[in-house]
Amino acid sequence: MALITNMVIAAVASMLLAIPLSLNQIAFGIIAAAIVLIVFVAGKNGNVALLLGGVLALAVWVNNPFLTALILFISACFILVELMTFRVPENHAAVLSSRIFGLTNKVKTEGFQVKGLTEYVYATIDIRQRTVEIKREKYQSTSSPIMVALTMDWRPDPRYLTTFVRLEESVIAKGLTDKVKSALRVSLNTRKSEEVLDKSETIAEEVLHVFRGGRERSQLEDDYGIEIIRFTIPTIELDPEIEEERKRKELEERQSKNEEYETGQFVKQAKLLMEQDKTLTFQQALSYVTQLRGRGTTRKEINISGLSGNGSARPEIELKIDD
Repeated sequence: MALITNMVIAAVASMLLAIPLSLNQIAFGIIAAAIVLIVFVAGKNGNVALLLGGVLALAVWVNNPFLTALILFISACFILVELMTFRVPENHAAVLSSRIFGLTNKVKTEGFQVKGLTEYVYATIDIRQRTVEIKREKYQSTSSPIMVALTMDWRPDPRYLTTFVRLEESVIAKGLTDKVKSALRVSLNTRKSEEVLDKSETIAEEVLHVFRGGRERSQLEDDYGIEIIRFTIPTIELDPEIEEERKRKELEERQSKNEEYETGQFVKQAKLLMEQDKTLTFQQALSYVTQLRGRGTTRKEINISGLSGNGSARPEIELKIDD
């Protein structure tokens, strides 16, 4: 509001100062008012417009041609500078468009930049990194299903901003997600599940290679005007049902090995009993060891002295059995 007020005051002052003078001075007064309006519109700077318009009006009032010409020159330079220069914020890039030819291929990076009189800033784009997260989903390997989550870091490519600016970021994110999922399927379909577990970095690099088709840039990057920075796989694991089945089988294998070991120990101790008491059969000795020790029990001591053929006598000799 203050800028508009300054503009109006400057314009009115220029006209009022010119009214009592000659026709030439009136004409210069009108020019002064016009200068104020142009400077304000071009530069959006009411204070500068007021200053230039006021000085120009004063020059007309005192009938000083040199000062008038100087102010007109300064005003023209100011207008040109305001029309042809602009500033691009940090981590941004600007796409220019022509009022005559439409969207151009000109892109300006951060800092003060120059444009043509017929050009204007079509869009200012934040070129910092974005991240697309692909949630944990099931993919099929050659042996069993596996669960994979992936994140993809990308950013608008300043070299192709005129392509990027025509698209919605939501459209880009969806297109990238679909393409990455397809690359994941291709990569994992050629491997067994045990080959990819705990190899997230290797798989991420391979997926990026498939995504780009073995080239430096993928066709999708060109179509969207973006640059893929990296793929990261935070999660790669067996499907929960498969993982549960794998753990169950491992437990069964351990239990089976433990039982085989215990059975071997029982047989060993039964043979020791038979050496101490020649009247014992193998089945009697094994039955006696099994009854006293039991499966999964702690260390026991067995007395075998005096054990009769039918096992009715109380054993007296101690024989230690290790677990």
